[in-house]
This record gives sequence, C-alpha cells and structure tokens, in this order.
Amino acid sequence: MKHAILTAIVLLAAINPAHAQGARDLYNRAMAQERALRDDATKPTAAQMRRVVASYETIVRKHPSSGYSDNALWQAANLAALAYERFGQEADKQTAARLFTLLTKEYPASKLVLRADEALATLAAPVAAPTSSPLAPVSRPVSDLDSFVAPKAAAPQKSRSDPGAGATPGVAMIRGIQRSVLPDGIRIIVDLDAEVAYYQEEITNPRRVFFDLKGVKTAPNLQDVSLKYDGDVVKEVRLGRHPQNTTRLVVDLEGVSAYSVYPLYGPYRLVMDFRRTAAAPPVVDSRPVAPPIVTAPPVPSPAPPRALTPAPV
Repeated sequence: MKHAILTAIVLLAAINPAHAQGARDLYNRAMAQERALRDDATKPTAAQMRRVVASYETIVRKHPSSGYSDNALWQAANLAALAYERFGQEADKQTAARLFTLLTKEYPASKLVLRADEALATLAAPVAAPTSSPLAPVSRPVSDLDSFVAPKAAAPQKSRSDPGAGATPGVAMIRGIQRSVLPDGIRIIVDLDAEVAYYQEEITNPRRVFFDLKGVKTAPNLQDVSLKYDGDVVKEVRLGRHPQNTTRLVVDLEGVSAYSVYPLYGPYRLVMDFRRTAAAPPVVDSRPVAPPIVTAPPVPSPAPPRALTPAPV
C-alpha cells in the first residue's frame, strides 16, 4: 500500500511540470498562428481566423487550471471579435461574447476581467461594414495596461530603416522597461517598436525567468544594464546582449506564486504580471537612492529603478 502511495506521489510530481509545459507550448503555438494572421501581407479568411480561435480554446479545455487559460480566452475572444468586424458574421460575434463571458465567470481573479467586461460592452455596439483592407490589430478599450505608454512627442517620425532613427533594418528595439506595483503583485512592461519572437524559460537557485528576444537590441541607455528596485517580488531586471541580435532579459523572482506573459498592440508591448504569494504582504516601493534613468516613452508614476550598473547576464 505504501509503495502504491509513493508511486502515485511520484507520478503526480512528474505530471504537473508536463502539464504546465503543455499549456505553454499550446499557447505559444496559438500565438505564432495569430501573428501569422496579423502579418500585413496576409489576408486571412474567416475560417482561418476561427481555427486559431479554436487553438486557444483547446488550451482552456485541456489545461483549465493553467495560468495561460485566461490569456488564451482573452486572445481568442478578441480574434473572434475581429473576425466579426471584418466579415460581419453573427456566429463570430456570439463566439466572442461567449469567450469574454467565460473569462469573467471562470477566472474572476484575472487582471483581464475588467477589460473583458469593457470589450463585451464594445461588442454590443454596431459594427462597421466589412472591408478588404489588411487585418488590423484588435480595437481594445483603454485600460490600466494601455495607460502606461505616453504619447510620443509630435516630431517627424523616422522609419526603422532610416540610419538617423538609431535602428538596424530588420531588428526591433527595446525602448523602455516599466515596473509598477499591483494589488497582488508586480507588472513589468517591455516597450518595443515591433512585434518579436521570444524564448522563455524559468531557472531555480536562485529563482529567475529569462526571455531571449530574437532580432532585438536595446536603446543605448539600456544596454547591458541591471535595473534594481526597492520593494518585493521583482527586485531586479537585467538586460544582456547575445549573438545574432538576441537580447536576454532576466527577471529575478522572490515570493512569486505564478506569472503570465502576454502581448499588447498599438504600440507593441510585452506585459509580464508576477503574482505575489498569499503569505507575502504587499510592499510599497520607496524612492530610489539614485536618480532614475529616463526611458522612452515616459511612465506616469511607476516604481523607479534604484540604480543602473553593468551586469552581463
């Protein structure tokens, strides 16, 4: 009997990491499919968009307790709403409403619930006639996530291929890192000038998660720096250069029970929400001991970094 119980414990320990890995792989695959649909040169059909929606729903069906499920519902609902805007078919509107509603009911603790409620209200408004223009990003309600990016100065914009813009053709740039305190954790927002592919992995002893952002470099004031913060959960974010125009972003974790990563568009941002463990009380950030670095775009009252020192990853 004891042997059977021990075997069951070992099996459960082996299943849980595989479960999380499976949800992450499915989510990344669905995101890659959605990115392909959103390419300016792509003109997807309604059926193609619905297949990607179904891919997101598969994550929720197979891994309902995964930290990726609420994000999958958000992405799927927005894509279904976009299909309705483009093709005007009532079935897509009903799918979007069902998925937004499922998100609010099944994942009430998710940070996306308020936005889902706003999206449901927007969905009830009349939709414009379908057009044949390229697929555009989903029109989302303004929320706390969007408020972190301030409008750029009204100066003539330069293309990324323009040498005067300080960018390399075909290479995206990290223009800013913002950290803000949430009621139950910390949010990190990475501002980029284009959508990028990335590889994500968590490491222990000490616990940290890193992101290899492919085809990405940093603004000059963010090259090979370590951003240190007062407070809890996320005390340090490090940036380092790797071969083939890859930038590694490392986030040190302390007292984190779970985290989620998802993109926002217009402009493109990579958002990382780190949830504080229940036993750890929230810590309010104090003022930095050194003047903070100024990154673009400016941030309305985030927790400023305490110091910037070279720290290769």
